[in-house]
Amino acid sequence: MQVPPDVSAAHGDAVERAVAALRYGSVNINVVTMLGFCVPKLTWGAYPGNTPRVLPSPTHTSFAHLQNACHVSTPANSFLFKTFYSCSTIAV
Repeated sequence: MQVPPDVSAAHGDAVERAVAALRYGSVNINVVTMLGFCVPKLTWGAYPGNTPRVLPSPTHTSFAHLQNACHVSTPANSFLFKTFYSCSTIAV
């Protein structure tokens, strides 16, 4: 998910509610999704309660955790946030 700074500034509460409502094991904001998997302390995989029965669905992507390096007993999801940079910002 990408959230530019102007959107975050204008709709910060709505963005936070939308992100909190996502039912994914790894939620990555303004970063390449793979980075969420590459950070060992983050969980990666399903959101609790997902079953093969609800797949495929836009809000359910799998039903098992693949990564939980901190051995959290009941992980829900991990969030990874980064400042948004557009290509035009980098090129300047």
